[in-house]
Amino acid sequence: MTAFEYKIVPAPQKGLKGKGMRTTEARFANALTDEVNKMAREGWEYLRSETLPCVERSTLGTKSNSFQSVLVFRREATAENENKLAAPERGKSLFAPFGKSVGPATAPEPAAIAKLSNDEDSSKEDSAETDTDEAEVESDDAATDDKKANKDGEKSA
Repeated sequence: MTAFEYKIVPAPQKGLKGKGMRTTEARFANALTDEVNKMAREGWEYLRSETLPCVERSTLGTKSNSFQSVLVFRREATAENENKLAAPERGKSLFAPFGKSVGPATAPEPAAIAKLSNDEDSSKEDSAETDTDEAEVESDDAATDDKKANKDGEKSA
């Protein structure tokens, strides 16, 4: 079985000017063509584009949902990279934290698994920062409640 490694890059968001490119559609197609050809020169084969949901931090600790478009490329794994592309544990889903399961026919290739495990480590760091932020907000709320109680006590006296 042939092993593949994958590379995912953000899709262009703006068109690229070129000779005879007058419409937005033509400029956007030119930007996509430029990106796919650049990756092909590096040995990557265009596979597909995806639009995926993304949770972003917004102001004051709130979160918002957005969608990000990416281009997916693949190439055959070389002998030196094949050691890095270890097979995943059987029966373990990459999407288990999100409440979804993946059958064997739709399971991602090993390179995608390695990428996701690195992302998972950074998401743990992000959640630790969020927990710290929430603790600070709770302590601020408690201090505000104490001030209100003191003022109410002064008024009644």
